[in-house]
Amino acid sequence: MTRMLPLIVGSLALLVSASVDARSTRYVRRLVADAIDAANNEGRRCWRRVGADLRDARDAIDDGRAHRALRRLRDAREAADRNCGHAVRRAIRRSIAGAEDLNDRGPARRGPGRHGPVRDASCPSGPECYQLGTSFQDGRGARRDYVRAFSYYRRGCRSFAHGPSCAGQGFLLSEGRGVRQDLAAGVALYRVACDKGSVRGCNNLGAAYSNGRGVARNPAEALRLFRWACSQGYRMACANIRTVNTAGAGQGYASAGMDSAAFAALLQQVRSSTFGRDKVAVISTAARHNHFSSAQVAQLLGAFTFGRDKVAALRLLAPRIVDKRNSHVIMGVFTFSNDKRAARSILGAI
Repeated sequence: MTRMLPLIVGSLALLVSASVDARSTRYVRRLVADAIDAANNEGRRCWRRVGADLRDARDAIDDGRAHRALRRLRDAREAADRNCGHAVRRAIRRSIAGAEDLNDRGPARRGPGRHGPVRDASCPSGPECYQLGTSFQDGRGARRDYVRAFSYYRRGCRSFAHGPSCAGQGFLLSEGRGVRQDLAAGVALYRVACDKGSVRGCNNLGAAYSNGRGVARNPAEALRLFRWACSQGYRMACANIRTVNTAGAGQGYASAGMDSAAFAALLQQVRSSTFGRDKVAVISTAARHNHFSSAQVAQLLGAFTFGRDKVAALRLLAPRIVDKRNSHVIMGVFTFSNDKRAARSILGAI
């Protein structure tokens, strides 16, 4: 009897797991059915855009293919955002949340597909989730499937706090592969990954700071992250350091903006020019090879007399500002409402 006890316990665990999976499947199917009813009641335009995807999602759940259902539901969400009302969008969002949980559990049955069966529950550790995610992301050993790659990365990040998995999830979010693009969420995951020591996460976070994608542009922070990742042997980060230094001419790309001595000479040259167009020409030449802090831009614009010349100079300088978060100091240079409105538009576009 003692020898049989582990077998009995294992069998009971399998029965409980199967029961939980069955209840979860029924629950998600009911959520999708509610979304179908909501879309049907919304009207012809909404139903024509999302009906087919919702029906496919329901059928995929019946077949035990949660990953396919999740893909169809996300397609339906994109169409619903443009063509359906709040009730339909809410029902689809709830269906997606349920399908994501079901996909993370690993369905009890799954069609073999071209590359054999792969279960979402087959990654009991962060590194294994990461390996499966990269396999589906890159199409190595499995058909490329960004939705499933995202699911594995998310499982590795949420369940095991695995840094590389968080970096992979952040990359798919930032690029909009398999999921709707969300730059801010991608940066947040890069930061989590970097804090956990992921060189890929730190490199990608540095790229976000360097390009201002999903976060305020901060070249100094980008360089710090690139240098650390490079010190860990990540070659792409080493290449990024060279790119940043080349683009910024060394000091010109630092967070302080242009070197103080060089800036003082430039400011004197602008002030010594008589006409507004001559001042703008000086700014145009300087902006090709230098970066500026918001305070430096404000000083340069203060050397102009007329608002239209300040706006023209700001158009040249705005793309070279390294601390956009401090751009409010530039607005104090403008007096008239029309000039302020134009300046606000220029600064909002960078």
